[in-house]
Amino acid sequence: MNLRNIDLNLLVVLDVLIQEKNVTRAAEKIGLSQSAMSSALNRLRDILEDRLLIRQGDRMVPTARAQNLAGPIRRILKDIEDTLYSCPTFDAKKSNRKFSIATTDYGEFVILPKLASQLEKVAPAIELELIRIEIKDIFSFLEKRRVDMVISPKFELPAGFVFESLFDEDFVCLVRSHHPKIKDKLTLDDYLQAKHLLISQSGSRIGIVDKALKKIGLTRQVTITLPHFMIAPWVISETDAVIAIARRISERFINFMPLKSFPCPIEIEGFTMGMTWHRRFENDPSHKWFRNQLYQLKELLEPER
Repeated sequence: MNLRNIDLNLLVVLDVLIQEKNVTRAAEKIGLSQSAMSSALNRLRDILEDRLLIRQGDRMVPTARAQNLAGPIRRILKDIEDTLYSCPTFDAKKSNRKFSIATTDYGEFVILPKLASQLEKVAPAIELELIRIEIKDIFSFLEKRRVDMVISPKFELPAGFVFESLFDEDFVCLVRSHHPKIKDKLTLDDYLQAKHLLISQSGSRIGIVDKALKKIGLTRQVTITLPHFMIAPWVISETDAVIAIARRISERFINFMPLKSFPCPIEIEGFTMGMTWHRRFENDPSHKWFRNQLYQLKELLEPER
């Protein structure tokens, strides 16, 4: 077999076909049409003189030859990718590298300003790009390096990905400064009798507060539901409603709006905010440098107690 006659892209095709065991899904994963994927499979069969994938009921199963090739091909592709993307040294002061981050509105509001300020001082030519992606696309985007990192609450990871925590977040209750009933303390009775504002991206009327109340046999009256938190403080400042909101968000709004916060009168589970990346970039110098910049923000992001 002469390697000059082999298109190395066919190795990518074979790798995905063995993983997906489905021509349609494999085609979608690497952005080919189904006919192009079928054509590539036929070329592979001719070159390797093996069926590679055979139909069994409503699915495709790899032949013994394909199974034997799976591990070596995966390692070859990883070595090629690591070689192409590896960076032996990284000079942040001179680099104009672009770092792409996927994060939530919380990450944009709480972390981005501090991060941008820090990068401006230590790496003025670095470009920072924020991307919004669906949860279902996170691992695909990381694997294909369409984003360098996801900054989000902790979630379950498949093999090959790393999560590193940055800080823990909890909740406080926010009301307007001149609330007619809630003065110096927010009691459970005050809380239950108040009207509530709920943040729900999905549109569900059941939030973490409702789940916490249900555990102790209580309910609340939600009168306003919003898709994100950015407008919430303005609504709170103009109404008698109360909202349970992340402490770091609350602190930023209290600094310039007529609002006050109280400890929540019920126990509401907080969350851990952190970074997720693909393990193949664990030792990449530029990626390590960028992660270190986020580590250094920990103290700046600590809430006032």
